[in-house]
Amino acid sequence: MTEISFLQSVWSTTEQSHIIPQCKLLKFNWINGSYSNVKFLHKAQLSDLFNSPWPISQFTWDPGNHAKHPDQLRLHECYILFIFSTTCRFSEASLPYINALARAYPQLPVYGIQVDDYLVHKWSLRMLFVPKLKIIVNGKILNEYSGSDVDLDGMADFIWSNMRLLPRVPLRVLPSDYENAPQFSFESNAVCLLLSWLVTIMGLGFICATAVVRLQWFTSFFNHISTLEFFFGNFNGRQHYSG
Repeated sequence: MTEISFLQSVWSTTEQSHIIPQCKLLKFNWINGSYSNVKFLHKAQLSDLFNSPWPISQFTWDPGNHAKHPDQLRLHECYILFIFSTTCRFSEASLPYINALARAYPQLPVYGIQVDDYLVHKWSLRMLFVPKLKIIVNGKILNEYSGSDVDLDGMADFIWSNMRLLPRVPLRVLPSDYENAPQFSFESNAVCLLLSWLVTIMGLGFICATAVVRLQWFTSFFNHISTLEFFFGNFNGRQHYSG
């Protein structure tokens, strides 16, 4: 049965590869292609989940080379990782679409992890913006996709361009995709949001006020220059006539 699992683990990263990995896929049948139940994994179940069978394997062969590299004859451990935050409304809105994606690809495991758990193991400025989808191959990041873009066709194109996999069931969000989600919590007063807006408005007000003051100063300065030019012009004219 295809499922999204919310978990915590460790993995290494390498530079993005341009090759298409041959993934070890789950068997597809009518049962696992018809249900979208979410399974939550405990941390105790995760010890071996991200351990790569080839810890030193790298995607270094030339895709233009027709000679078979030994790694091309082996199947890779592939899955989709959904990184989200339980305090992010974009994460909450995108979760049903990720469930639908997992149901459409029963042959490909799809997991979920909270961004706080991810940052414990790998701090990155890119994680300041969630949700995100990452393709993980042999414990290494192959590519990523903005999870806030809830276009299922775009997600399918993302998987196809990187893994050459097609959905096994129609891409659509069902009522069941909204169920069994992690608990999201949002502050009703949104104090931090209000404070950030207040600081932003005050900053913009200060910038505008400073700009107005400077404009007035420059206007006054140029008026004084114009007055002086007019005065000296008249003064020189009178001297000319008197001479």
